[in-house]
Amino acid sequence: MILGNEAYFEKYGFLSNEIEIELISNIPNFKIHITNKPNPSNIKKIPSFEELGIGGLDSEINHIFHRILTTRLYPPSYIKKFGINHVKGILLYGPPGTGKTLIARTLAKVLNVREFKVINGPELFDKYVGETEKKIREIFSDAEEDEKENGDNSGLHIIVFDEIDSLCKKRGLVNSETGVHDNAENQLLTKIDGVDALNNIIVIGMTNRRDLLDEVILRPGRLELHIEIGLNVYLKKIKENKLLNDDVDINYLSKITKNFTGADIEAMVKLSVANVLFKSVNNISKNIVNNNIQKLSIKNFMDAFNEIQPMFGIHHTELKNYIKYGIINYGTNFEIMKNHIMESVNHLKKSKSINLLSILLEGDSGSGKTALSFFISKESNIPFIKIISPDLLDRFNEKGKYNIIYSIFEDAYKSPFSIIILDNIEKLIEYVKIGPAFNNLLLQTLIVYIKKIPPKKNTKILIIGTTSKRKEMENFGIIDTFDKVIHIPNLNKKEITKILSEYNCPNDEIEKIISFVKEIPIKKLLNLIDNALQENNSLTFQNFEDLYNEYK
Repeated sequence: MILGNEAYFEKYGFLSNEIEIELISNIPNFKIHITNKPNPSNIKKIPSFEELGIGGLDSEINHIFHRILTTRLYPPSYIKKFGINHVKGILLYGPPGTGKTLIARTLAKVLNVREFKVINGPELFDKYVGETEKKIREIFSDAEEDEKENGDNSGLHIIVFDEIDSLCKKRGLVNSETGVHDNAENQLLTKIDGVDALNNIIVIGMTNRRDLLDEVILRPGRLELHIEIGLNVYLKKIKENKLLNDDVDINYLSKITKNFTGADIEAMVKLSVANVLFKSVNNISKNIVNNNIQKLSIKNFMDAFNEIQPMFGIHHTELKNYIKYGIINYGTNFEIMKNHIMESVNHLKKSKSINLLSILLEGDSGSGKTALSFFISKESNIPFIKIISPDLLDRFNEKGKYNIIYSIFEDAYKSPFSIIILDNIEKLIEYVKIGPAFNNLLLQTLIVYIKKIPPKKNTKILIIGTTSKRKEMENFGIIDTFDKVIHIPNLNKKEITKILSEYNCPNDEIEKIISFVKEIPIKKLLNLIDNALQENNSLTFQNFEDLYNEYK
């Protein structure tokens, strides 16, 4: 062939950028496929996502295409030299109506996939044994047949699982003797990441409740890209219609809602709008006729922020609820303990080499350990605060309890600074005096996480534990895992006097009370004071003594 000879091209033709040649013989399984395409997906130019109505997710979308497209732009034989597989799984999570399905369809359009399937998770479950697993296998059958027939030249198949949390629910959250949920998840994992895993698929999981998902499905090689809807998505229309006051700082709002889920942010924006509209509710007709729409101010957003209770971490108003009687500065001991803990928190904040600190508060039941831990958390202005309490774990089985602890710490690792409160450790490990008996899995889990250094250098975690059973916890080895142990003593006579004075108890009655009670846990004292005031509207030694003996 002589290049440039036009007569030759007119007679025999030439290979363009779009030509594929497939030679098939009568010999079984004999096939030659020739193509000059870089890959079989025929990837098109990436469109503008703003134009497609997915504004506010630019960085997330870029990240998806960086991870998904890069390896698929090269011939399979080239990628095999690196010994890696394509990214095959994405998790899109956030409340309904925020663009998850649109992103999935956009991805399919850009990749020019051969198959695009949307499956509703709950519809896969069947009352007959094995039928759920069979349905999952059938979903992947087209991709399996395509890969078997065409090998590396197989087309790309996108399979979308809506409400994937129903298929891959966190272990321990479902009580089922048949194990159908576990079997369904295992079948799905086999297709994505098993021995005979398909390489011509992208699985997209969509959910409104990421917190319900089993962590197994979220590991690398599975649904390894996790994309959450952010604040800008919910402000897109508001910004387009210029309904934001000049005092609204988007960066500041993004910062204070850093640990809000998509649902939390959506609720905050809705409440902000509702607050603005409510102010003009008496002039609805007039405002509509005159097209008079009041803009949203930073105050509207902050009012909503203070009202919304986030799913991720604890809202600062919720912290107050844990401190039933507030915090009373009862003297020198309180100041010493508070300052000691706050100094440790500030040291952790400023340190460039330390990113984990654990403090155990130990003392008699009712000595104020839990209240002090929440007070310190509130004063620290840390964005992520989470409590692991017996009440939180009580409704789960052993595996579910482990998963809750695991999930809380994994969430904490995503925040720049976190506080995790392990309240009432002896009850967390299900300790009982008879035996003694305890749950070894939960004990070892807590020990591991108390000592575990956060995986990212720029992540810092403060762990505050509380216990009323120091001796017993020493025997289990959990005391030694904490960096600092602080004893929270009961109130002495001087401190009792100070607190009684705060409630206007007469001096002669105070003398009788402190001669009767030499020391007492602060929670018990405050309970007695509260009950005495409710019954008699005054504090006297007589009603105090009666209640003390009653609650003894």
